[in-house]
Amino acid sequence: MAESPLYLVLPLLNLKRISLLENASSHWSEDGGQILKWSELPPQLESALTPAFSSRGLRHVHLRGIVIDSCFQLLSLFSEAAALEELILSRVLVMEGDTPISWPESRPWRPQLRSLLVSEFGDDLLCQYLANPKFDLTHVNLLTIGSHSNGSNEVVGNLIQAKFPGLEHLRLSMDAPYQLPDSFGANLRSIDLCTQHILVSMADFFKRCEHRMRLEYITFEGEVEAGAGYQPHPLISLVNANIDSAVPKLLFLKMVQIRVYDYLNAPASEWLDRLRSSLPSLVRRNLLTVTGIPTTVGEPFDDWE
Repeated sequence: MAESPLYLVLPLLNLKRISLLENASSHWSEDGGQILKWSELPPQLESALTPAFSSRGLRHVHLRGIVIDSCFQLLSLFSEAAALEELILSRVLVMEGDTPISWPESRPWRPQLRSLLVSEFGDDLLCQYLANPKFDLTHVNLLTIGSHSNGSNEVVGNLIQAKFPGLEHLRLSMDAPYQLPDSFGANLRSIDLCTQHILVSMADFFKRCEHRMRLEYITFEGEVEAGAGYQPHPLISLVNANIDSAVPKLLFLKMVQIRVYDYLNAPASEWLDRLRSSLPSLVRRNLLTVTGIPTTVGEPFDDWE
């Protein structure tokens, strides 16, 4: 980037899509040691990128692997991009201090997003910042949130309930077992929950299903608790009971999919068969699909976004 002539080319283009993606190994450091620091961009390149991000013709942006000084600095890049429909901010590290920069009351934020992905490390500062009423997210119908913070449950839950009334497709990825929001909205058609504890998430999710939900597809993706699939697991009976209670309410439900990361060298087919047979509440309704996902050494959630 430091030696790139990109700054000479950008002013000549009428870009509709911009992607700045990290060129680092999958084991990138959480302190931002291997990824792009916006504040260290060459001044000429930053001066050329800034108006490109706020162009009124820009429709899609994907930033993957970026260290930013503040949420204000990041979101202000797109404040005038009125045609922006899709914003993907993945592997973001916000270095903001104890006193965050507030969004000015007099400054508009013009994007009318249809699709938003936020995946950040740290304290979910970006998710908290997006709760500001100045950011109109009412048009978003596809939302993806990846969180690596222990305190993310409440932040993410409040954000979803407050800002996305038209949400149709929701994808959540979190490192720890988490309590789902109390409500997902009446328009939700599909949900994908990526978790390290599938059975915990299943039990909690089906407990919270509402009569008015129009869900068609439910996916649980990640790891299954030790013992599940090999022997009766304490959570299995609770999961089945909650499914029996919830499914009659879900009149539009077409499929429940479980995608299991197989990186423990387990006998995949036998293991999945046992998992499948432990969920008769879904099997007898012909709703269950169980799939093994081969995973290389490392965190299976690294490339989820």
